[in-house]
Amino acid sequence: TDAPLVPDRPISFGLWDKCMNCNLCADACPAGAIPYGPPSWESRAGQIGVLKWSIDPVRCYEYWRKIGHSCAKCIYACPYSRTLWDMYHIEARQKALRKITGGV
Repeated sequence: TDAPLVPDRPISFGLWDKCMNCNLCADACPAGAIPYGPPSWESRAGQIGVLKWSIDPVRCYEYWRKIGHSCAKCIYACPYSRTLWDMYHIEARQKALRKITGGV
């Protein structure tokens, strides 16, 4: 589509703050592919210009090959991503909806 879009401000629902102090994904990674510490603008996975925690894709894939299947221990360790109905999802969804609707 070529419909004009009006830019708006990002909605913060607290996930960034949770990730800054968590490290459960890095603790759970048997390959050591997830760094500890603050996020970085430098990417090891080819996503330039994004401030994020960048995994080491080579170490991750080498571990997958070693065990013969995908791992996903980081995903299961993450309180936000492990399940759709996790309390962080519900909290984030409710907070985002309150901001969008003006608290209604």
